[in-house]
Amino acid sequence: EKVKKEEKPPAELAEEAYAKAEGVTAEELRDYRRFMEKLGEIKNPETGESIVEEIRTIFRKIITERKKGVLWNKLPVEEGEILAFPAQAHVAVGSGNFEPRVWETINWKNKPKELFGEFDVTIVCDRSGSMERPLIKKIEQRKAAVLVMEALKEFSDELDEEKSYLEFDFNVRSEVWTFGDDEQVEMLKPLDKNLTEKQRVLVYKTLENTSGNSTKDFLALEKIKDGVLAEDWSKIQERKLKKIIIVLTDGDSDNPAEIQRLLKEFREKGTVVVGVGITTDGANAKITYAPDGLVCEKVENLAVVLGNLLGEHIKKLNK
Repeated sequence: EKVKKEEKPPAELAEEAYAKAEGVTAEELRDYRRFMEKLGEIKNPETGESIVEEIRTIFRKIITERKKGVLWNKLPVEEGEILAFPAQAHVAVGSGNFEPRVWETINWKNKPKELFGEFDVTIVCDRSGSMERPLIKKIEQRKAAVLVMEALKEFSDELDEEKSYLEFDFNVRSEVWTFGDDEQVEMLKPLDKNLTEKQRVLVYKTLENTSGNSTKDFLALEKIKDGVLAEDWSKIQERKLKKIIIVLTDGDSDNPAEIQRLLKEFREKGTVVVGVGITTDGANAKITYAPDGLVCEKVENLAVVLGNLLGEHIKKLNK
């Protein structure tokens, strides 16, 4: 007699169907979600708070400051437009108090008008072989890149939810690139507000492979620059779009002079390019990307450093 095949639980079948529709496997999806859970545990050593929660707090503040003029109520007051506490008013007047604090008044709060309408962040990751010496470098780079990518997606989703309350449209887009040898100079996620499960898994899995023999960060920057639309360059000049590019590297560029030429071009067009050296191996990033170069000496703090960088630039969106 044939042994009846054990049926999978409905939840597992649903997960597999969802993963298949998204172009990934259920196991890949589970791996990624486990990885994401760990990101929530990363704390800012200076504050002791979750870096993800700190970024969320900044998001909420930016969104609140961008809402249309809203009505806000102040009560109780002695004079106002609405009798908020009629029973108390009756008692007060009966006892001889003709100015009781039982009214509600309405004020109109205006919001600033001249604000950036778009915010673009590009993360450029190092896939050269030195990222495996020690392995923790590539592990922490992947955490940092995914944290920023996911944070921006969350910001974008919150903006969509609040859209009808905002003074004008505000869009957040993210992009992920890598460099190493020629074939590793590639875009893993295009510049847009979306983030599919397939893109998540692709970024996650690709950043596991750091086998390049070169550091052609300049090639990635060249391709990123060439991909910026003329319309976007105009928006940057008009302060309608704020664009930031963050390059992670644990060694010297194969062509520092070319990097500096590109940086000059980016900055003249109003785009910020930050170079983050990973451990003291990447110390020269401070010089190559000056004045926007910095070094994260403790690799385990890389996600926090990127989170703080993101936070700093988000705060400037309403200035």
